Amino acid sequence: MKWRVLKDARIWALMLMALFASCARFAQLLCLPVFARSLGVASDATGVLYATGASLLVGMVCGGFAADSTGYIAGIGLSELILGLFTLVLYTPSKSPAPLYVFSVVFGLTTGTMASVLPASIAQMFGTPRVASTTGLVLAACAPTLLATTPAALKFMHLLEEGKTVAWMAGMSGAFSVVAGCIGMMLPVLQRRYVRMFTKKEAAIVW
Repeated sequence: MKWRVLKDARIWALMLMALFASCARFAQLLCLPVFARSLGVASDATGVLYATGASLLVGMVCGGFAADSTGYIAGIGLSELILGLFTLVLYTPSKSPAPLYVFSVVFGLTTGTMASVLPASIAQMFGTPRVASTTGLVLAACAPTLLATTPAALKFMHLLEEGKTVAWMAGMSGAFSVVAGCIGMMLPVLQRRYVRMFTKKEAAIVW
């Protein structure tokens, strides 16, 4: 791997987006079964989880096909932005099962789209030979979330035992998704800037 990729603003934008996106998804999944039970969806919230899993599969397939036509890089930020807005508008203030099911479908679709689009976006930005190493760097940016999983889950259960609300965590996750989406929407701009700089360098070499 050529470590000079770390001098590229695009990789840092991807890593920062991955950090916020992973934090958001962890909080959303942590709250989802609890919210489902509190709204009387099911005693074990399996219906909501099945809806999430099915839409995840659809998102992987349909999101990939859509990105083939619309572009890979823009799809990253757009999927995160949509998830964040749905979290803030539907998930956090939901008082009935219907918005919760809608959110679970949106969560699955956007997450599946992200899974399909991310490797293709990395290949488009950094080239096929760097896909594995660059993807590793992006996924490594999620490490803080993985390290915080156990203590966060314990704190979450402690709040539930005390009867305290966890709606603030859902709202925070929506904010994280919006931040990740805004960073992702910067990627096409950074990519165009990189292409212009590369073109100028190639022209200078020719002349």
